[in-house]
Amino acid sequence: MRPGSRSSGAVALAVLCVPAIAFSAIYGQSLGTLIFWSRDRVDLTLGGWLGTPISPAATCSLIPLLAIVLSPTIEPLRRFLGRLGVMRSAASELRLSLLLAAFSIGILAIPEWAAAAHSRISATWLLASYVLATLSELIIIPLSLSLIEELAPPGRVVTDTGVWYLSAAVGSQLAGEAGRLWSAMPAASYFLMVSLVPLAAYAMLWPLGGRVDRR
Repeated sequence: MRPGSRSSGAVALAVLCVPAIAFSAIYGQSLGTLIFWSRDRVDLTLGGWLGTPISPAATCSLIPLLAIVLSPTIEPLRRFLGRLGVMRSAASELRLSLLLAAFSIGILAIPEWAAAAHSRISATWLLASYVLATLSELIIIPLSLSLIEELAPPGRVVTDTGVWYLSAAVGSQLAGEAGRLWSAMPAASYFLMVSLVPLAAYAMLWPLGGRVDRR
């Protein structure tokens, strides 16, 4: 194997690990801070339709259900956005997934600002957050794994896939570390702070995205 090919594959893998870390940092919120937020701020009776509120811990089960529902929409969405020139390369798809991840947590600052201190927020906001996070997941994970298979040097696919999953684990750890600040700052400020993680990764992909572009 040529040294240049090996180094090119390593750089491409490093580029793919950036969005994996950022996405996992957002996804991890559904297993921690968003459960606390649902318990304390969200109307889990769905506007009084339910006599007994949904368990806050049960809200995170929406994500796998949404993944099943939304999976068939990804390919038509990709074709539609491709015709608009929004998704013309692998890098543009990764950037879009990072924007979706950032918005999925950032939009929760809106009801926090608008709602009274002791009032309950509509569960629609939580559902919208999970829809955006799920769309991000359905783009970033299959695309990243397919790119690793395509770009990894011969004999390195399994190892590089393991490195990618390790980077996702780092993102999950980052989510846990960020969660330590949940009780120390206003919820709106926390949501905006966490949304900066995928936005930072988005900015990093602009100069580096050519390493993984696939027309």
